[in-house]
Amino acid sequence: MCIKLNRTIDRIKSGIKNEEEWDDIYTHRLEISGKALKYIPEEYQSQYLNLVKNNKKALKYVKNQTDEVAFEAVKAHGLALKYVHNQTSRICIAAIKQHWSAIKYVKKQTKKLCALAVKKNRMALGYINIK
Repeated sequence: MCIKLNRTIDRIKSGIKNEEEWDDIYTHRLEISGKALKYIPEEYQSQYLNLVKNNKKALKYVKNQTDEVAFEAVKAHGLALKYVHNQTSRICIAAIKQHWSAIKYVKKQTKKLCALAVKKNRMALGYINIK
């Protein structure tokens, strides 16, 4: 598995020349670690969706995050909110719905977001920073 992963990362580092090469790598996306994302050219950003859904830390390596990529990432892994550059209300709500403790990564906690987290689990009170 490690050898196959290293070969895949080497191919990504050398640059993806065409759509067929991307499809080949994308087919094996579950074998690509989140760190490998930093080597994928930006023009393939739309392909990040399934990668961020399957790897909770993958969002950290997405260069130019779209709201849709961030939303899909937190919908699958709420704690990925830690890596979201533009935290919209929609993204924060999805993150908290997926995992209540995502409230600790919300940059601008609101009463609505805090209430949602506490409703999911009272332990969220320990992460609330609004006055």
